Amino acid sequence: MEHRVILSSKEATSLLEKATILETFFTIDTYDGTNHTRKTQSEVLTKPYPTPVVGTIYRFLSHCSIENCNNVWIEYKWTSPENHRFEVEFEETVLEEFKIRQNIPGWNFLINHERETTRQY
Repeated sequence: MEHRVILSSKEATSLLEKATILETFFTIDTYDGTNHTRKTQSEVLTKPYPTPVVGTIYRFLSHCSIENCNNVWIEYKWTSPENHRFEVEFEETVLEEFKIRQNIPGWNFLINHERETTRQY
């Protein structure tokens, strides 16, 4: 079960203060509508992954545990200097305060990202 939600800067800061950070990465994710290509510090992987959007997302992400939740990813994403936001993805247990929030796919940032960037929770 994966659950990904958009975070405000305040929420991201609060989660990072509670987190035990296991590792940190930088990735470049490119979606062409048919495939997803991920470039990391050690490899480039392409796999079939149909999406209704095309574009590139740059990400800093920290793999961490928070309270009783393991395999949590806190991400800072951007597509340009003006368009950026924080997200959290729970791969297993979801913190209670995020269970009611809309679950979004990772490429969601390429849709309406200007509106989503300014949304506050």
